[in-house]
Amino acid sequence: MNDNIISTVFGHRSFTHSLLFLVLAFFLFQQTFWPKDLEFGILMGMFSHKALDMLTKQGIKLLWPLKIDISIPGGIRTGGAIEQGFFTVLVVYLCYVGYQIYL
Repeated sequence: MNDNIISTVFGHRSFTHSLLFLVLAFFLFQQTFWPKDLEFGILMGMFSHKALDMLTKQGIKLLWPLKIDISIPGGIRTGGAIEQGFFTVLVVYLCYVGYQIYL
């Protein structure tokens, strides 16, 4: 789906970043015939995306429909040098871990 359509309907970092959405996705996946490893990977990706977005100053509406932004104190400004550095270190680390697992 187009991100602008989702943002218009639900608001930025709201429903799709909530625990409710994660639970609904879990139950939806239970109705599919996808491999469990794939379901687990997608759900972990969704969870980690929420956790990383909570590191931003804006935070997320984790308890949607409550209009409370939840973020970790001392949040990182989106698009800044700190975010880019954090992202780079995280990607390098994940590549290293992935290499060690599949070596």
